[in-house]
Amino acid sequence: MPGKLSASPSELCGLLFDKDSREEDQFAPIRNGRAPAAKASNRTMDKNRTEGTKHEVKGAIKEVVGKVTGNKAKEASGNIEKNAGKVQNAVGKAADRARDEAKKH
Repeated sequence: MPGKLSASPSELCGLLFDKDSREEDQFAPIRNGRAPAAKASNRTMDKNRTEGTKHEVKGAIKEVVGKVTGNKAKEASGNIEKNAGKVQNAVGKAADRARDEAKKH
């Protein structure tokens, strides 16, 4: 049958990645069924930043849905939530800056 592959997925992967290349090392943990270890970070992000970003995204989606469906109330609600998320994100950034400055001194 023309176009049928006779190679297994692991053989194809071997063809795509040279065993001596850096890409092989980069993807080896994933292919072995283990997720790569997360890098430790000394920086803790203020919860307001993550929550604010969540509200920004949620509000933007709500706003678009309101525009597409012609629902002005949902569009306005999305706009309000998006802007509230921006403010909350800014508060979190300010808290992060203040904490970082306090650590320096």
